[in-house]
Amino acid sequence: MSIWEYIISAKRCLSASKMRTLLTTLGIIVGISSVILITTIGNSLGQTIENVIYSMYSGNEAYVSIVPDKKTNPDVEYDELGGFYIPENIRFTSDMIDAYDKQFSEQAKRVVYDDQVFGSGKITISDQFYSTVTASAASYTLKDYFNIKMLDGRFISKQDTDRYTQVTVISDITAESCFGDKNPIGEQITIPNGNGVFLECTVIGVYKYSEQGSALMENDKREICTNVYVPYTYLFRELDYTSQDMYESYSIKNVTDTEKYKAETESFFNSYFEGTGWKVSVELMTDQLDMISKIINGITFIIVAVAAISLLVGGIGVMNIMLVSVTERTMEIGVRKAMGASNKSVRIQFIVESVMISFLGSFLGIIIGLIQSKLLAMIAVRIASAKNFNLVVDLAVPYSAILLSVLFSFVIGIGFGVYPADKAAKMEVVDALRYE
Repeated sequence: MSIWEYIISAKRCLSASKMRTLLTTLGIIVGISSVILITTIGNSLGQTIENVIYSMYSGNEAYVSIVPDKKTNPDVEYDELGGFYIPENIRFTSDMIDAYDKQFSEQAKRVVYDDQVFGSGKITISDQFYSTVTASAASYTLKDYFNIKMLDGRFISKQDTDRYTQVTVISDITAESCFGDKNPIGEQITIPNGNGVFLECTVIGVYKYSEQGSALMENDKREICTNVYVPYTYLFRELDYTSQDMYESYSIKNVTDTEKYKAETESFFNSYFEGTGWKVSVELMTDQLDMISKIINGITFIIVAVAAISLLVGGIGVMNIMLVSVTERTMEIGVRKAMGASNKSVRIQFIVESVMISFLGSFLGIIIGLIQSKLLAMIAVRIASAKNFNLVVDLAVPYSAILLSVLFSFVIGIGFGVYPADKAAKMEVVDALRYE
């Protein structure tokens, strides 16, 4: 018999008991669909996080931090938040930063001195409360990096950061909420920053609000929480921000060898801090993404491994049904062997049936898994939309998982079909014909 004849014969036998065949495939269907759903969620989550991070920055990010040198300064005391006191003489100076920017101008673009958010609250004007805002430390390079569009006035300048100027840049949403049709440039506002700290600032500019990256969204447009940018030097001084780690943030441009860039940057800054007990450490954003990806992949692998157990259960179900089929078709096996069918022919026939059952379960499992993934993405977007949160789901279908699932099904079909097939092939003709 040709392989095609084996397939037609197997199809005829499986069609004779459709319900039993379908029930037999349930374990494989559940296993395959679960594996595809979970891997899709894992891949999509990783892609979404990566896209969100990259959408917030124009390129690869590098954080240049001053940290204790454990070899020469092992006794540094850390606070409850993991921060530490940095002596006044251990700081990034303007001359140091300018020299670095000059030397690495073709590779790196400075972003901010300290890109941290320092709490939210309502702006106060003449003892009256207005729009909710979030105070954010900024340098003069922040505008170009985040492509902030100015509608009126100007952004924070280098002179503002050098002189600790008490100025701020607000969004058009905040300007409308606080001042209406009145021009806000030159107006005085009080920005709450938590812990009883209030920043007295003069408005020098208004920028165009963008929903991208906004942390808080409300139904009422007037209640949208937007950033107000304050010179980092003034903000740090008011907050007495001296005990925390300080860092420069850089965007790497057109750098193929990031590890070389990292080593060169560390070497440059460490020449200033040699023998002080402090050093400069460079952390690449790509390293953070790799770490996040490894965590997600690890969790996904564990869940997939649990889901894959159902495939083994399905395989056992296939073997059980095939054993039942061998018993039910004992007379048929005897007749075929009496008419000259070889043990090999009988063995192949039952293995083909087992493989077809596995492939049927695999096919249905793939379809159901893809439908589940699509429905889950639609539900997630709908729920996010109902909460007024802008969520973009990147449905990353794991085609490798689909291929592996099919191959695994093939292995199951053969592996769990061998024993029933071998049992059928080894039947004696006389015993088979006498079976009732």
